[in-house]
Amino acid sequence: MNDTPKVVIYTDGAEKKSKHKGGYAALLTHNGDWALVHGTATDTTNNRMELQATIEALKLVEGADVTLVGDSKYVLDGIERLPSWQQRNWTTVKGEPICNQDLWRELQTQMKKQAMINTVWVKGHNDHPENELVDYFARKNADTLKPSER
Repeated sequence: MNDTPKVVIYTDGAEKKSKHKGGYAALLTHNGDWALVHGTATDTTNNRMELQATIEALKLVEGADVTLVGDSKYVLDGIERLPSWQQRNWTTVKGEPICNQDLWRELQTQMKKQAMINTVWVKGHNDHPENELVDYFARKNADTLKPSER
């Protein structure tokens, strides 16, 4: 019998473009239990918040078979490109530096701690209950930064 924990992680990020305030959220589920991790950032982008949600969720598990579910093609497609980016010294095919390289490197570090990671894309804002939940918390976090935190 395989004793490797099976964890499903739902992630989302949000940014208030006019303020560059962001929020992220991730829902982790395992054997009927769940945990929610969420947070905020300033001077950020939506893509950075999408990455941060994934990183923070993976920090909470280790050695698991992870199914990562999200609406961010940026993150899910990027995960597939990580090995080639690293081989090219963190540059694109055109030789340009990868955007958000600091977070991609951290994501890769967290991914290596897992037994396996599968990715599943879901269409955002399409009545997927878990995706709607993490979207709600990501947007709420982006809204709650106080003026002194900007």
